[in-house]
Amino acid sequence: MALDAMENIRPFYTDANMKTLKPMPEFKVTFMAMPQTKREMMMRECQDATMSKPDAEFCADVNAVAGS
Repeated sequence: MALDAMENIRPFYTDANMKTLKPMPEFKVTFMAMPQTKREMMMRECQDATMSKPDAEFCADVNAVAGS
């Protein structure tokens, strides 16, 4: 699962405790730098209401970037 792997989502946060997401421009650069397979996994998982609930803020940004 892409959202469960800390190494996948850690680059999107500004702090070590992963409480503050990067600003949208930086978030988008980080997202687009990932391999397409990981981006697709994240987008699928963020579309699943059950899986995305614990990562709602993160998924909102993924969905915004994916829709742009």
